[in-house]
Amino acid sequence: MIPKVASVRRTAAGALPKAPVTLGRISLSFHEASAAIVAQVMRNHGQTVVFSEALHEEMFDRLRRGEVDLLCSAWLPGSHGTWS
Repeated sequence: MIPKVASVRRTAAGALPKAPVTLGRISLSFHEASAAIVAQVMRNHGQTVVFSEALHEEMFDRLRRGEVDLLCSAWLPGSHGTWS
């Protein structure tokens, strides 16, 4: 779910802000760490990031349903093939 913004503020350069991106992350420490790095890079480029966290099966379902914009993970056929 993307939070509602009460007012629109322009960036320092005068541009309108980008819509928030919902970044999916799997509920395991190494996935959380890599998602934090990806989120920071996106924020450094002016992007607002909202996290959605779940276990593998639920997160792949959220991605399939369009509930997350991006999933920070690796999809490996041997490990994740059941969620293709």
